[in-house]
Amino acid sequence: MRSRRFIEAFLQDVKYGFRTLRRNPGFTYVTVLTLALGIGANTAIFSLINAVLLRPLPYKDPSRLALIWGTHPQFPKHAVPYPDFLDWKEQNHVFEHMGCYRVVGTNYHLTGHGDPQRLQATFATSSLFSTLGVNASIGRTFLPEEDQSGGGHVVILSHRLWEHRFGGDPSLIGKTVILNNENFTVVGVMPANFKLPTWADLWMPMALAHKGERTSREYHPFVVIGRLKPDVTLPQAQAEMATLAHRIEQQYPTWAKGWGLL
Repeated sequence: MRSRRFIEAFLQDVKYGFRTLRRNPGFTYVTVLTLALGIGANTAIFSLINAVLLRPLPYKDPSRLALIWGTHPQFPKHAVPYPDFLDWKEQNHVFEHMGCYRVVGTNYHLTGHGDPQRLQATFATSSLFSTLGVNASIGRTFLPEEDQSGGGHVVILSHRLWEHRFGGDPSLIGKTVILNNENFTVVGVMPANFKLPTWADLWMPMALAHKGERTSREYHPFVVIGRLKPDVTLPQAQAEMATLAHRIEQQYPTWAKGWGLL
């Protein structure tokens, strides 16, 4: 219990630092790499150990799933930029699905349903759920158009939050909840065994992530998961993804110099 409280407090410090750095773009690059990548990647590793290694994988055909990390001489394993993910998703021939989620959470305050409650949200692509082969237990997951700007204020709840805060009420789907004084429509509730990342109370569509994180190769806050095509081996996938990483490095030398894939 003590170690859990320590980890939770530590992650809160990381998130506060990340939000502060976004207001100071001139100082952001090196520091974000240290916090959002170094600490953030370790957060993701902890989540995977807790959610994957210690429990059976609650995903369809998990042997076909692959975590795609970036690598650099200074950062052997780290999260990746969202524009890189979009390039990989469009250009690769080895994964039938690819999705991603933000490795560091964002605080949202729930009001209007009892006492105010601070929650942790991650931003995820609509393709994350199809990649994992997971559907919502009630309602739906995100639609592709909700990855785009203007896709709407929608949210998916964790099963834990739905039960503890809303009494497991199935009629909550389609209704509005207030998060950070804004209205969000609840479109789905995830199954009880879906905990990726383990700390997530909410999943927000990618359109609601900070614009800089969605458009700049300077920020590296996302974990990418791919589902291999049936006739593709992991070494084949690694070879093609290395080629794509080299292509991006040549195309964007300012930000991609020295970065590869693991």
